[in-house]
Amino acid sequence: MSTLFQDLRYALRALRHNPGFALVAILSLALGIGANAAIFSLAYFFLLRPLPVPNASGVMVVQSQFRGESLVGLTAYSPVSYPDFDDLRRRSHSFAGLTASQYFEFGFAPDKAELPRMRFGALVSGNFFDVLGVHPELGRGFRADEDKVRGRDAVVVLGHELWTTEFASDPVVIGKTIFLNGLPFAVIGVTPESFHGPNAYLRADLYVPLAMEPTLQPRQPGESQEDELDVRGLRVMMVHGRLRPGVRVGQAAAEARVISQQLAQAYPKTNSTCSLEVATYARAQIQSLPMLNMLVLVMSALAAVVLLIACANVMNLMLSRASARSREIAVRLAIGAGRGRLVRQLLTESLVIAISGGALGLLVAQAGADLFSQFRIPIDIPLVVDVKLDPGVLLFALLISMLSVVLFGLAPALQSTNPDLIRALKSGGAASGRRRRLLGRNALVIAQVAGSLLLLVFATQAYRGARRTLFSAVGFRTTHILTASFNPTLARDSRKQAQEFYRKLLDQARTLTGVKSAALAQALPMIPGSPGVRIVPEGVQLPVGTEAVSVLANIVTDG
Repeated sequence: MSTLFQDLRYALRALRHNPGFALVAILSLALGIGANAAIFSLAYFFLLRPLPVPNASGVMVVQSQFRGESLVGLTAYSPVSYPDFDDLRRRSHSFAGLTASQYFEFGFAPDKAELPRMRFGALVSGNFFDVLGVHPELGRGFRADEDKVRGRDAVVVLGHELWTTEFASDPVVIGKTIFLNGLPFAVIGVTPESFHGPNAYLRADLYVPLAMEPTLQPRQPGESQEDELDVRGLRVMMVHGRLRPGVRVGQAAAEARVISQQLAQAYPKTNSTCSLEVATYARAQIQSLPMLNMLVLVMSALAAVVLLIACANVMNLMLSRASARSREIAVRLAIGAGRGRLVRQLLTESLVIAISGGALGLLVAQAGADLFSQFRIPIDIPLVVDVKLDPGVLLFALLISMLSVVLFGLAPALQSTNPDLIRALKSGGAASGRRRRLLGRNALVIAQVAGSLLLLVFATQAYRGARRTLFSAVGFRTTHILTASFNPTLARDSRKQAQEFYRKLLDQARTLTGVKSAALAQALPMIPGSPGVRIVPEGVQLPVGTEAVSVLANIVTDG
């Protein structure tokens, strides 16, 4: 231990005598480490961040996977139907509890006299909060019996954000009556601030028992009168389960596959190609966001190039400094110092530089995380983009700081401690193997220039591609366009009333001064919201083993 402190003191003294070298090296590493930590913070938030619930590692996600299906812009995994969830809940022995939830648009009004406003919430099974281990900040969660009888228990748990913005964090809100889709609901609880819902980056403003779905969204004349909760082919439920103590993910997954085979035999029309898959929350996020995976992978590769350039720059500086220190190293070797001891001391200097660069790089990473958190996507769904330096990000920054020591410090340390002693002592500081060292340093410079050119070309092409995609080649004009979202059913309008509303809206919008044209669409171009459909193209021979094609669809009016 005393030797380690001695090496540390020597390293600090050596760097203090060379402040220019130390500053340039630390700043170079700070940029490389900070860029990697910033990208990792983005990946961690979207793909690796656990649900903010107790013992999050024990919470699994159950998904449907279709065999023999070609994918066009869609993931192979989809939610679960409520009948499948109910069968899984009754037959499974691997889970201490299984819960289902579905994001839902509500027409929210704190008072009956007010015009309803669209709020994004969740319909959840009665054991939702119990399974996830979430304890409301105020009041209580749902009881199991409040999800048994359809339309009976009109109770609601408010999200912390809605409680803060609409009710000024008033604790007297418990017991108050609010109106959802024109129906009165009694407030029974408020969730903690840290909990956003069944998905870490989608905020649910309120929670309602699943049994209230038929009442909130009654069937219209001419539509099927079957409740959506009874339709086995309608897969819209997110299913989370908490494993029993001692049960592993593989055991739960095997049991789920057996149950899905039983369901396929019992319900071949809807389940013949469907399998139930169990995965950790992180793995489910990675599987469900393939495009984001590719984006993060590309950005991580570019950040790694930045780190390699920084390490090459610091290595070149250290090789140059080693030439000046060759006489010092030779003298120490001549009087009996061991090579291993000198290598360790030089690596200690590299470690001090790496730790200092990593600490400064956290400021760069924080700036990057703040930049990512400012991104806003123009959709009604409340995305919670709160990228920050979690403990996992800090650990990652520490690991790449240690890795950088090996990348830029080991080779100079080994080379510096292997001089030609006679030539080094006679030369008065001139390094031995001068030609070899110059070749190595030149190679590092070439590598830095090549890496920088790669980054410059990629950044230029990415900018040109984004500019072409967003502003010139999207197939439609992107300027002088106004958009607005409506959902008359949230005010309990009938299907006929909604159709009349949209007809009048379109007719009157087209007659407004300054309006050249107007149209309606289920989803806006270039913005998430298009529903996925499974189709079988007529007259097309699909590949062997493929039974359908998944595509994104849209519903639009003429014009």
